[in-house]
Amino acid sequence: MGLKIDSLLFILGGFARLADVATDAWYISTQKYTSEGLYIASICFVCAPTTFLLLFITLTIGYDYFKGRREYLKVRILLGLGMAFGEQIGITLFFFGIYFYAEKAPREQRDLVDFLSKMAGLMEAFLKTIPLVIIQVYNSGTIGRWNYILIVSIGCSIIGLVYTCAMVLYMYDKITGKDIPEQEIENNVTVSENSTFDNKVHPKSAWVITEEDLVAYNNI
Repeated sequence: MGLKIDSLLFILGGFARLADVATDAWYISTQKYTSEGLYIASICFVCAPTTFLLLFITLTIGYDYFKGRREYLKVRILLGLGMAFGEQIGITLFFFGIYFYAEKAPREQRDLVDFLSKMAGLMEAFLKTIPLVIIQVYNSGTIGRWNYILIVSIGCSIIGLVYTCAMVLYMYDKITGKDIPEQEIENNVTVSENSTFDNKVHPKSAWVITEEDLVAYNNI
């Protein structure tokens, strides 16, 4: 995808994350629960992605520190904290979407952030979004209270899940090469329209073969 599309998808993903966590907090703070256990479980699931990311980042940076790999330690800590606290509410995606567009960042940087955000999105889906949807549906069904707050909360959760699944599938296609157009040839090889090989060359070759080349070859 191009720079503008990548940046737009990051920003849309940020909106989806923010709407998801905001509507979940809205439901938890305004709706009656059938038991205190469900209420506490809902709060725990909301905090689970951030807690898991903090634990993972702490272990990763701590392991590198004791192994002597201490380059850019402060920067890594700040980025890790930003990912842990900002990813769930969409701030990280907002920031990188605007930054990449303004700075015209190279594809490698965008791919790295895209990969990390998709992995964080998958983790959030399993640790927070899906469990909370189940709890909210069960709770509202038990007390017989189906209102617009539940509908909005579940709707935003589903939008977030669809976005994450779509981006993960795109990332898989990109890794396996399925997103490369058929007309695009590896190694940026171009073929002359006059080629007698129907505009096909060996994928590993860097030569452009034309009729003139064949005539010269036959005259050797």
